[in-house]
Amino acid sequence: MENAPANTPDSDPPPSRPMLWTATRPGAPPVAFFGVLHFGVPDMYPLPPSVENAYAAADIAAFETDLRQVSSPAFAASIQARGALPPNESLPNKLSADTWQRLQTAAASLGYSPSLLSTLTSWYCSSTLTSAALRRNGLASTLGLDTYLFSRATAENKTIHCLETPEQQLALLASISAESDEVIILNLLDELEAMPDFSRHLLTLWRQGAAAPLARLITRSFADHPDQRERMLKNRNDAWYSQLERLIDQGHRVFVAVGAGHLVGRGSLLSLFRRHHFKVVQAE
Repeated sequence: MENAPANTPDSDPPPSRPMLWTATRPGAPPVAFFGVLHFGVPDMYPLPPSVENAYAAADIAAFETDLRQVSSPAFAASIQARGALPPNESLPNKLSADTWQRLQTAAASLGYSPSLLSTLTSWYCSSTLTSAALRRNGLASTLGLDTYLFSRATAENKTIHCLETPEQQLALLASISAESDEVIILNLLDELEAMPDFSRHLLTLWRQGAAAPLARLITRSFADHPDQRERMLKNRNDAWYSQLERLIDQGHRVFVAVGAGHLVGRGSLLSLFRRHHFKVVQAE
């Protein structure tokens, strides 16, 4: 995906304010943060000039993980192996009869059979059906902003820094299984029902560059799961800040492309930079 998808004649206008921030501190090179969506639509492209300029000015592009490895057959096999239940276990035996029936109905609407679901762990079932629901609502992982920028950086031989390994991300997903299977699947069913409205709202906020409403949306999504918010956002932001600070101390100009949810709200990556005396300003 080395070339940006073309705008279509009927596409929405570009974001009124990009999800782009610059952090500056005396004696340190500026660092740019671009809040990406991991699934996308064609009218996200071309990127705003301010994003293009920030990317071009950086000598390092930082991403959540190595997307070349994520797309490899070996990693796909690893996910499938970790997402499969042992032969003597099945997902319906871990759920109430009503929840299993609801799951079958939801999965069938997305093209998945009960026989396949019954062999999956609850976290892998949730991940699989969530991705399918996003695709049904017009959001494609191949159009994700990080996928596009990572492909460009690779093609242009720009130095890439990965903040996590794919294995770390996989372990993070698998850690969701610490919750009961019933809870995980009930949460999934709620998310699938809300997906059309949620995806439209998310895209609207991204296009507008509306940081505060996006923060509220994410806060609501984790309202009943503070432990997940800690694992998925806060702990990772803390680890990422330490890595980025080292790169900045070495004199690098860094362009950071991470999920938009990591840049807004309490405990965000940007709040950590502010706490360490960086002036953080969103692009107009």
